[in-house]
Amino acid sequence: MTSAAPARQQCLHSLYRDHHSWLQNWVRRQLGNTWDAADLSQDTFIKVLASSQSVADIREPRAYLLSVGKRLLNTFYARRSLEQAYLDALQQLPQALAPSPEQRWVLLETLQALDDCWTGCRWRCGGPFSGVSWKGLVIATLPRGCRYPSAR
Repeated sequence: MTSAAPARQQCLHSLYRDHHSWLQNWVRRQLGNTWDAADLSQDTFIKVLASSQSVADIREPRAYLLSVGKRLLNTFYARRSLEQAYLDALQQLPQALAPSPEQRWVLLETLQALDDCWTGCRWRCGGPFSGVSWKGLVIATLPRGCRYPSAR
């Protein structure tokens, strides 16, 4: 452990001690849900911990935490929306074709991973899986509606 590690730990401890309750209350007001607020506020501090940003250099800790928290909140809402769309699609399936709970979990995780991948794409599409029909999916239909970056 380097000599900078204890100083970093102390800065992180102080940041957490001084601002965790405030952040969790802010997230709870946004979500209206104590459990998800606790998870997202913890995730915010995990992001700060994993960041290359020096905690000692943060001049406005609440503004910084709010910025990280808002990004995580946006991701949370996007995932919840994707999950709801998936569950709505499952309701349309005949009971005999419905996947098992394990298969549903794997499919949802896969959809979220694909959505993350598409979100990080170099090209922009009209939306996740724009123009795709899941029945008889043809790979060539996936890029429909995408604007590719120029080669220059």
